[in-house]
Amino acid sequence: MTTTDPGTAYAAAYDAAAAARLDLYAKATAYIGHLVRGHLPQAATLVINAKCRDLHEVQDAEGLPIWHAPTSAGQGLPDEVADEVDGILADVMPFGGMAGAARWPIAPQGLPYRLVRLPGAPAPANGTGQRKVAHTRFPTPEGLRVISGIFAPAATPRIDITGTRDTYARETRDRIRAAIINSGYTLPTGSLDITADWLVIRSGGPAADLATAAVALEAVGLLPADITQRVVLIGELGLDGTVRTVRDIEQPVAAALGLGEKHLIVPAEQTDLVGTPTGVTVTGAYSLAHAVAHLAALAA
Repeated sequence: MTTTDPGTAYAAAYDAAAAARLDLYAKATAYIGHLVRGHLPQAATLVINAKCRDLHEVQDAEGLPIWHAPTSAGQGLPDEVADEVDGILADVMPFGGMAGAARWPIAPQGLPYRLVRLPGAPAPANGTGQRKVAHTRFPTPEGLRVISGIFAPAATPRIDITGTRDTYARETRDRIRAAIINSGYTLPTGSLDITADWLVIRSGGPAADLATAAVALEAVGLLPADITQRVVLIGELGLDGTVRTVRDIEQPVAAALGLGEKHLIVPAEQTDLVGTPTGVTVTGAYSLAHAVAHLAALAA
């Protein structure tokens, strides 16, 4: 009687499971694409939250958001479809690591977000190779959360903020744009989409203005690439570009320090509240232009 070597049997079973896993991911992605494109035909890429196993954002071929959770709920993509997509992700994602098996790369927003390219997605239009992405992190009671900016010079001129309530988004957009322009900067022609994690808005509110403006300036090329990833920026902006004090600033500062951040830019009038923690550089900024100068010096 012939017996199979246990090692050989294990290797064969592992290979079969790996192949089945790849097939499962491929079929799940195709089905999700079918569901999403039934309502958003221009959908090309999904941004998923790998930790929560749910759909975070839908992007077109330009990489621009066309649906964003939770603020787009019921708009463009019916709630029941979004829920079904979340259910599929929750069922599929426990079957092994995504980076190696599904080959879903880390999204520009950073972990836990990953990009899922839908099958048959249209190729990017001419000029999108110049698209620029920037992102920073803002401290919240539940950890660092992402603010990202995507600039497409070939697109229709506009600036949008997603990830929060419509009224708040409009007010924040207008305040950030006014602060940038009144600080002497000229935004180039193109579309600028800024996405803020919901926790940033809920816990930070206007305190995230300075970080949002810095991401916008980096995305359009007015700040060195990746510099906003190296610094935590906290401060409300006035329409004239001044950095205003933040209520209970000790909370986001403590959250940032607790997570090991080493560079902070805060309102100049509140540096005494922040102090000088060992091994941490705390810079006070009087204005957006002042903060930009500090960022440029840090990058030099």
